[in-house]
Amino acid sequence: MLATSALIAVPLAAGAWPAAAATDPAAAISATADPCAAATTAVTLRAGAGAAARPVRVTAVAVRFQTASAAKLAAVVRAKASTGRGMVVVLRYRAVGTRAWKDRRVELRKARTFGVAVFPLKAMKTGAAYEFRLYASKGTKRSVVSRGRFVAPANAGGGTPIAPGDPGATGDKGGAATAPVVTILAPTPTTTQATMRASINPGGRSTQAWFQFGYTADLDQDHTTPVRKLGAGRTGVLLQDRMTGLSPSRIYYYRAMTQTSSGTYAGKTCTVKTLGTPATPAPAPAPAPAPAPAPAPPVPVNPDFFVSTSGNDANDGSSARPWRTLDRAIQAPAGKVVGVRAGTYDGVVISRSGTAGAPIILAAAEAGAVIRATSARPNAIEIRGQHDIRIIGFTITGGRGSQNAGVKITDGSRNIEIADSTISANHNYGVDSNGATNVAIRRNTITGNDTGIRINRSGAGTVIEDNLIINNNSMVTNDSAPGNDTGAVGVGFVNTTGPVLARRNTLYGNRAQSHDYGYDGSAFEIYGASGVTMTENAMWDNQTVLETGTGGQVCADNVFSRNVAYGGNNKSVVTVSGAQVNGIHLRCATRMLIANNVFDDLDYWVYDINQSSGFSGSIDGFRIINNVHYQRNSKVYGIVSALPANSVIDNNVSWTTGGAMADVSGKGSARNADQFRAMTGKGANEVFQDPMFVNLAGHDYRLQAGSPAIDRGRALPGITDGFTGAAPDSGRYER
Repeated sequence: MLATSALIAVPLAAGAWPAAAATDPAAAISATADPCAAATTAVTLRAGAGAAARPVRVTAVAVRFQTASAAKLAAVVRAKASTGRGMVVVLRYRAVGTRAWKDRRVELRKARTFGVAVFPLKAMKTGAAYEFRLYASKGTKRSVVSRGRFVAPANAGGGTPIAPGDPGATGDKGGAATAPVVTILAPTPTTTQATMRASINPGGRSTQAWFQFGYTADLDQDHTTPVRKLGAGRTGVLLQDRMTGLSPSRIYYYRAMTQTSSGTYAGKTCTVKTLGTPATPAPAPAPAPAPAPAPAPPVPVNPDFFVSTSGNDANDGSSARPWRTLDRAIQAPAGKVVGVRAGTYDGVVISRSGTAGAPIILAAAEAGAVIRATSARPNAIEIRGQHDIRIIGFTITGGRGSQNAGVKITDGSRNIEIADSTISANHNYGVDSNGATNVAIRRNTITGNDTGIRINRSGAGTVIEDNLIINNNSMVTNDSAPGNDTGAVGVGFVNTTGPVLARRNTLYGNRAQSHDYGYDGSAFEIYGASGVTMTENAMWDNQTVLETGTGGQVCADNVFSRNVAYGGNNKSVVTVSGAQVNGIHLRCATRMLIANNVFDDLDYWVYDINQSSGFSGSIDGFRIINNVHYQRNSKVYGIVSALPANSVIDNNVSWTTGGAMADVSGKGSARNADQFRAMTGKGANEVFQDPMFVNLAGHDYRLQAGSPAIDRGRALPGITDGFTGAAPDSGRYER
């Protein structure tokens, strides 16, 4: 089913994003394509003929309560010309925070240009806020949808006025109104999700925005992303969000919605098509980790208790009498859902536990629920030595001070879930799990931190999945002391024993300026860590794909499999101390397996095999198997240190459009696979040929018929299971 993850909105410099959008390795639509060109708008209900036809509009004008639980809502239908017979006006309404809609329909039997529809509303909840949507339909066509809210009163005849919103070309009050300028940017799909992007210029008016998306061009109104306030500037602001849970090779529709004091405006309806599924199902990573915690069931849609910035901790926590603070909220009975309404709340220390069947649950009841660290509580959320806790749907920000975080999980905490949240602008870490086990970090947007996620010590059973981990672009340590700078990491693993699993994440823009190195950062980092599996991730525009190192601890049995990593820099302007996109620093890698990945156009090398630095450990028994490398004017292997006799480099397909396949210290440059074998004694089944991707420019790394990567690989339990043909294919996708 369709789902949505958290969104971000950041200032957009003129012309900055469209060029960058094309660097997504999963993109099926390039930045030069128009994602709105194929979308149909023929479903709009219009009245009149030819060029004179105008959209039909439906506007709610009043709601009157006969009793505290029964009301009537009146709506006006306006058209510039007769709509003809048989037009139906539809009202959908529900209590805010609930999922199920109630439908009411009124048929206007006579042809007319103006009409009134009255809808009876029953079983209303006293004091509850309601949202509604109104539209007219005739045949397969539908009018523009009008949206609004009202509050059911405590007594008959009361209530609050309707707060309207009409997504059309004019404001709610009639007459011309200037809508914010919306420019749809290239979407980036994978097989199961798609990122929607738009640049929105508020034009000097206070603006908020969101996306609508669905299966058809008339857009299923149940699918909307959270509302984001964009301010009142006059330059473009990036609105970005993801659809998840999609089907492969299917077209989805979406549009950006904006709202000002004059009304709500619908942008162009656009399309995005998900990528196709490889011939065989994506295999599980190997070696198989110990059982990870099963995904938690969805949070119930109806909270048992509420928190509001207008509440009071002396209240009973009901919808009408909410609590004020998160400190009070976490005292709710275990197993009950505490719904937090929009507003900014001081950070919280969660000092009690739930159980496996009755966890402590804090969930955003609506968009705009923000948890912010304070000087007294430098971590926005701190969980110390507790278990069975779920945090869902918040903006988590403001972590401050050395070794603090947006979410800090320590001292043996276990069975913790952080999901569907935006975790941003925290120092030092977005999420810091230190000595904790069975932590699930899923479906979050993690951006603008010194490091996105750190898993430090133990980490057994931790799962990091389906996150957008982007632009973590400042340093944890950045001083004049030599060789100690660190930071700008998407996900860092420090002294873990595992098993830890990171899968299906998207990571880009993780880099920052460094006093020691010019620039530093990486998508993933391993420092004295073992038992880590990184699989099915997509990475581009990070300073490094993966950096390994140690301060003396072993790095053993780590796996990097079925990932895609992409560069794309102009090599003529790349410098040794500047921003780069490089591959894997292999300097602490006992029995590490790097298998069935695709690496495309990295700057200096795909692999830097180098034990000469101060962070080096053993690399005995490492294996680089079944990968595909496509380099432009740069090498695949940079071999600075002697290769261990028990290391394996084989069954890979490599190609460079300029430069050597490998530089081998003390032996020179290998221009092809034969020279590589002669210099290293490795690579008996190594091939130096163009891998023949389906669409290299579009980052579709499936293999064409005749590719030398087909049946080139060797069987690896848990990674190549289910292959077709005589042998597994090399690379990410089995043909």
